[in-house]
This record gives sequence, C-alpha cells and structure tokens, in this order.
Amino acid sequence: MSDNESNARQSWNDVGDRMAALGLKLKLHLESGSDAETEARAAFEHLGDAIRDSLDAVARAAKDPAIHADLHDAGTSLADALASTFTELGSGIRNTVRRSD
Repeated sequence: MSDNESNARQSWNDVGDRMAALGLKLKLHLESGSDAETEARAAFEHLGDAIRDSLDAVARAAKDPAIHADLHDAGTSLADALASTFTELGSGIRNTVRRSD
C-alpha cells in the first residue's frame, strides 16, 4: 500500500471515528426524553421512507436497458466529478495549511 493510500485510509478512518462519536452524542441527546426525540425519530423515519421509495423507483427504472445505460453514464460522470472536486479540495486544503504554518 502506498503512502497516499495509507493516508487516505487513515483520513477516512478518522472521519468514521468522528461520525461515530457524533452519532453517540446525538443518540444520548435524543434519549434524554425531550420532544426533540419524538420529532427526530419522525423525521428520520420520513427520510428513510423517502430514500427507500426513491431507490425503489430508480431500481424499477434501471430495468429498462436505455435507462440502465444512461444511469451508468451518469454514475461515471458523477464519480469523475467527485474525484476532480476532491483532488482540487485536497490541494486547496494543503495550500491553506502550508500558508498558516
């Protein structure tokens, strides 16, 4: 594994650790018994239902060969755009950190 791959993996592990910690804090806050818990549970259930419905609709549409091909092309374009964006973002962050040293 190269240094870049190792750094990327560690960075994502750090993100995962921080998200897990945030999730635990949110869970404890919601379990405190406030009205926020009821509202949050309802919002998350609604969000989950909406995501499930959306994914079901995409899955049904993807069975059409023409849509399947377009979906593949769109996914590839999205992946390329994300890769370019994260490369630029990484360069910008590195430059900012170097300037602040």
